[in-house]
Amino acid sequence: MSMGPTPARRLTRSPLRRAIVALAVAVTALVSPATPAQAAPGDVVLGDFENGVTPWFTATGGGASVSLTVTSDAPASGSGAARLQVNAPAGTAELVRGVPSIDARSLTFALRSTQLKGIVVRMVDGTGQAHQQTRPLTPGSQWQTVTVSDFAPAGQAEYIHWGGANDGVWHGPLKQMSLLVDAFRVVNGPTATIDVDDVTVQGPAPDLAIAPTATGNAFTTGQEVSFGIRTAAKSVEWTVRDIDNAVVTSGAKEASELGGTLTLGKLPTGWYAVDLVAVQPDGRRVAGGTDVSVLPASDAREERIGVATHYGQAWSADTIPLIAAAGAGFARDEAYWAEAEKVKGTIDFPAKVDAYTAALSRNNLEFFDILAYGNRLYHEGEAPATQAGRDAFANYADVSVATFGTDDTFYEVWNEWNLRDRTGPAGATAANYAALLATTADRVRAAHPGAKLAGPALAPMDEWSKWVDDFIAAGGLDDLDAFTTHPYDFGAEPEKFMDHVAVIRAKLDAAGHRDMPIWLSEHGWHTSDTPLGADEKAQARNLSRAQLLALGKGIGKYTVYDFKDDGTDPKNPEHRFGIIRNENDPRGAYTPKPAFVAQGILTRQTDDRQVRQVLALGSGRYGVEFGARPGEPAATRMQALWALKPETWSIKAAGEVKVTDLYGAEVTLRPDADGRVHVAVGKDPVYLTGEVGEVSAQSPYSLTVDQAIEGLAPAAKWTVTAGDRALEVSLRTGSGTTSAQVPAGATRSVTVTLPSAGVGTRTWTAEVREGDRTIGLLAATAEVVARLGLTGTHALNATGADLLRLTLVNRGAEPVELDGIDWTVGSSSGRVLPGTTVAGKGSVSADVPLSELGAWSATATGDATATARGTLVDADPVDVPFRPVQVDGKADDAVTVLPARTLGAAEQVISGWAGDEDHSGRLWLTHDTGRLYLTAVITDNAHAQPARATSIWQGDSVQLGTTPGWPGEGAVPVSEIGTALTGAGPVDLARWLPANATTDGLASAVTRDEAAKTTTYELSVPFGAIGVDPADGIFSATVAVNENDGTGRRGWSTWGKGVAESKDPAKFRPLRLLAAPAGNVRVTATALSSCLSSPPRLTVAAVNQEKVPVDLRLVTPIGEKAFTGVAPGRAVLHTFSGTGKELAAGTAVVSASYLGAGGNFAYQDRELDYRRVTCRR
Repeated sequence: MSMGPTPARRLTRSPLRRAIVALAVAVTALVSPATPAQAAPGDVVLGDFENGVTPWFTATGGGASVSLTVTSDAPASGSGAARLQVNAPAGTAELVRGVPSIDARSLTFALRSTQLKGIVVRMVDGTGQAHQQTRPLTPGSQWQTVTVSDFAPAGQAEYIHWGGANDGVWHGPLKQMSLLVDAFRVVNGPTATIDVDDVTVQGPAPDLAIAPTATGNAFTTGQEVSFGIRTAAKSVEWTVRDIDNAVVTSGAKEASELGGTLTLGKLPTGWYAVDLVAVQPDGRRVAGGTDVSVLPASDAREERIGVATHYGQAWSADTIPLIAAAGAGFARDEAYWAEAEKVKGTIDFPAKVDAYTAALSRNNLEFFDILAYGNRLYHEGEAPATQAGRDAFANYADVSVATFGTDDTFYEVWNEWNLRDRTGPAGATAANYAALLATTADRVRAAHPGAKLAGPALAPMDEWSKWVDDFIAAGGLDDLDAFTTHPYDFGAEPEKFMDHVAVIRAKLDAAGHRDMPIWLSEHGWHTSDTPLGADEKAQARNLSRAQLLALGKGIGKYTVYDFKDDGTDPKNPEHRFGIIRNENDPRGAYTPKPAFVAQGILTRQTDDRQVRQVLALGSGRYGVEFGARPGEPAATRMQALWALKPETWSIKAAGEVKVTDLYGAEVTLRPDADGRVHVAVGKDPVYLTGEVGEVSAQSPYSLTVDQAIEGLAPAAKWTVTAGDRALEVSLRTGSGTTSAQVPAGATRSVTVTLPSAGVGTRTWTAEVREGDRTIGLLAATAEVVARLGLTGTHALNATGADLLRLTLVNRGAEPVELDGIDWTVGSSSGRVLPGTTVAGKGSVSADVPLSELGAWSATATGDATATARGTLVDADPVDVPFRPVQVDGKADDAVTVLPARTLGAAEQVISGWAGDEDHSGRLWLTHDTGRLYLTAVITDNAHAQPARATSIWQGDSVQLGTTPGWPGEGAVPVSEIGTALTGAGPVDLARWLPANATTDGLASAVTRDEAAKTTTYELSVPFGAIGVDPADGIFSATVAVNENDGTGRRGWSTWGKGVAESKDPAKFRPLRLLAAPAGNVRVTATALSSCLSSPPRLTVAAVNQEKVPVDLRLVTPIGEKAFTGVAPGRAVLHTFSGTGKELAAGTAVVSASYLGAGGNFAYQDRELDYRRVTCRR
């Protein structure tokens, strides 16, 4: 029997984040620790299982179960083999691993089983096509070698293929492989023991493959840093850079000299990127790289901080020591009810649960167990809605507590009930959750009075506040030991979560539960390549700031979501939440993101310290002070300090103060003559440890860098302001020492030179010395840019033809001589600006006329070089007329006479939509030379906006999404702006994208006409604020109108997509900016209402009096009709039919326009009144 694709595994991840599984890797990265001696030069070992099963995992479907361990029972080679314990009365059990793009030509593996007569081999090629075949086996106790030399054996019995190219032809490279077992291949089943070893693929040696020898390239301070390399290259070059992109070390060797291992020596504490270039025998330079963490050895386990994991699904427990290395105190995971109870009345947790909980215990980590989810043995739908279902769930919970205990395990009852399974019988209601919680708490506490139960794992989406009120009213708090919530907010500063916590705290206090702790059982930032994705350094600082403030504000437990990337697709947010990389990541399995090191440093600072106070330092400034650890002097303090803007603060100190940055670099300071030390603070927290006290957000010292250019030593300004006493100090940088003598009451600025740096964000540090004492640590951060910056934008010329507009900026002070800019678009190519001189601080541009669209690239050569690339797409744009708007909440007559974009049945996603009177509307986008305007008149039978600021999407509001270029070109920035008339009275203006962008320069007005049941929105946005150059003539936009009638957000209507249903600018509408009118269009027109029979009719006619073709649009209250390219002297006429017997008096509009010579746009609107008629027949 042939088997199809493996069913998707259920995930405990939040519905706030939708997963799309994809494998997309480039440079090969292998996980096997050491290549066995018997491996041939062209072999790649995918599994020798000498050091665990990573990155292999199991998957099941259709009722089968499986456990995966390592056995030392006479392996085929070495000291270990993989052992699968399979129970397959039906369905399939599968051993799987991703393969990072190996050009495999054949596969061999060893297998041993006394019960298996065949094994299914599935291999996924580079297109995503799965090729599946069956290899026969002889049941027995001896090892058998299985060889697969044809991955797509057309015509072979039981060979099938699907997905990807789906053509039955192998298209390398190999991306994934798996071995499958089902009941048909098990003798005397349904259980079987299967051993697998020496899984090897044969093929040419890879250009470059990275093989970590330490799990995740995680090293301790003082340890030699090394990792394995496999390559067909002649030589290998490497460069090691620290978190600030500064070169730490570099080198090059013949590949033969490396012996398969690159050793970097001992690196200081920190995070490092290792850039590799493998020079092939044919001269090709293949780039790759990996990442390394170096953390001080420590047994710290910060019990207030943990990580979300998925070992209960398919994660390898081999990564659990990395959690310990990060200093976390617990792992939040799952032991699913449906997997534990497959026969009514018998609960037996899978072996993988036993394995990972045992590994947590060995690593001194507590277990935060999510009691989840439903079980179809007892009820339909995911969530139980009957008492019988609740009783069964409570029994599962009781057995869970009996199994895992209460000493080092605590429990969360369900996950995000208010968002999951809304259409199921339980309806995600608070009442049903409270009922489940009460039944569970009664059952568990009767047998286990020490059990700690947390919930509701709130997803703060839609009407979450009302849901919490309902939950409290149902008595739910009485059955909880802690209230858990997931306050994700990817577009705001990390401290924003405290607004949500404050609302929860107020509700708990008002309900008489002032002592109930609040836990954040999920919180984090993804590093996806999407508008809301954070860069990896931002993820590190955001997580650190959020955790520190959470501890300071009394949050009982904080769970980082999550520990490991769940995939390798950079466009999928769910794949990028981890603080270590996925096992199939091209930079190496489980290698660290910067957040992993920042996490390890934070826990080493806070572990075993109690919070003393949150420092009051003023707006945008933060500090949390912790007390002494056992064994430290009682006066010891640890202060974590940060600010939204870079500043230098002074801190009262008695004795030496150790300053530790976010990634573990340390400097020891001693107080100056005033008894103070001076420390630069910014968005990255710094930690001060010693006898420190009062913190002042002022200091005599500062260091700033205005501009930094790649390869050039930047000039920094060191400013010293003396107070009551004169200062004689020096500044030591990486480039030398500079002295300053400043009289009392005076200020002096000194220019100092800093080391050059590569492109990227760079922070330079410098030490301030007074005599022989280092009294201060200053810092300056700047974005280091290339000397030349080349950009390309899609633009239109005066006649509307497509252009590629290339702009080259010289950021340096000296002129640059260009050879030219060579461009390619599709199959076309050419050169522009040959022999051009670009003045210092100047720019040049050139327009490339296009005969085709598609992928483009451009390279500038000469004294310096720059490259750019992108994609140009075709589109059918909507015109945006030149019409300024007076932003006062009243739709301008000059705007409403223009053709409107309507919202109706086809544009709405609204639960229970009852027609146009319920929710509909008209939209207009217009512009002037500097601003974009949105006017919207929305019909809405009930206006409701309970939220404020960035939460206004939950109520009646409009949102405008924009991006430069046309949809699908991937231009940045992506902007998202909204406005609403709030229930509190004010009009709120909010901005979600880009992350941390402000509303400066934006304006809005919103008014409600309750009699007419309409809400009018006007929004004015400077083009500069959204990154659109009106000279290009094009951009993309979407408008979403949210709907709330007072019972929660019902949905939205939208003109275009990509804002409300997903954040995807590729779904925006293409728009073309029309130039200011050059003059009126000569046209004559009439409108006549009449009765020839019922219903009444309205006839509109127009004549083109121009000498060029004209576009005409006839707009009436009972319909519209458009005519394009009406020839000179020609007339158009259209008769509109009314309804009923009467047509009220009204106004028809004839809009006439044409594009004249030089791109000047002319248009005119003729308003034509017509009389009321009543037709009696």
